[in-house]
Amino acid sequence: MKYFTKDWYSKMQKTNMHLLLRVDQRCKKYSDELYLEFYNKEKDKYLKTMSFYEDFDEFCKLMSNVDKTFNELEEIDKKRKFLEFRDEQLEGLSLSETFDKKIDFAVNNLKEKLSEDILNDVADIRVLALGYTSSDIYTRIEEYCLANEKFVNEKVLEYANYEKETFVGRFDFLDENLHDSFIVNCEVKNNDFYIVIENIISGNKNIIFKDYEIILDDGSLNETRWLYEEVYKVDNCLEVHILVCGLDGLREMIIKCSEVVVE
Repeated sequence: MKYFTKDWYSKMQKTNMHLLLRVDQRCKKYSDELYLEFYNKEKDKYLKTMSFYEDFDEFCKLMSNVDKTFNELEEIDKKRKFLEFRDEQLEGLSLSETFDKKIDFAVNNLKEKLSEDILNDVADIRVLALGYTSSDIYTRIEEYCLANEKFVNEKVLEYANYEKETFVGRFDFLDENLHDSFIVNCEVKNNDFYIVIENIISGNKNIIFKDYEIILDDGSLNETRWLYEEVYKVDNCLEVHILVCGLDGLREMIIKCSEVVVE
């Protein structure tokens, strides 16, 4: 990838971290008492908002609004749906435990995404994970996110300009919305490379790379999500760069071919 690189994708995940933060100048100093104040406040809001996960009556009220056939069910079937929903969503945890898991995830997410110089000046990352920070840290996070957003948008525009200038006569592959498609399988048939995708909107499709040659292979594309692609003209052929995401992170593949067919 020349534009939609792994670094570009990483920066794209760091563009809106400031949006839901609330400023409280008390966050400038570490305080267990302040953390407990915010923790109890946010946990109480979470438990009330998400009560339908554990409260059958609240679940029924919600389902009545989103599914008109729900009220026609027998009581035993309503309770069965409630238990299935609760088990699936909470994975055996209580709503309180789910909140704590959510905050733990937020802490780790901040450690992964924020720059080291900002993290070093955060008084209590637990408070930041709950959505509160001082005005100084807020400003620095906002600047950090906006710089990432600027970089991301510049690369999108650069590639769009390249594509517009290069592919005057467009072909169907460039018009396909492959983003977030699930790659079911990859296989070789004769001289062609097939990628079978499952798309929630357009259904299953075959992306066929005719007379293919693999230029770069980070690993199998099977059971990954198609994120972005770049297409280049090279020596009267096409060179397709693909960025995907699997359970173990980002992978890239570059395929050279005579043409790309979607069916």
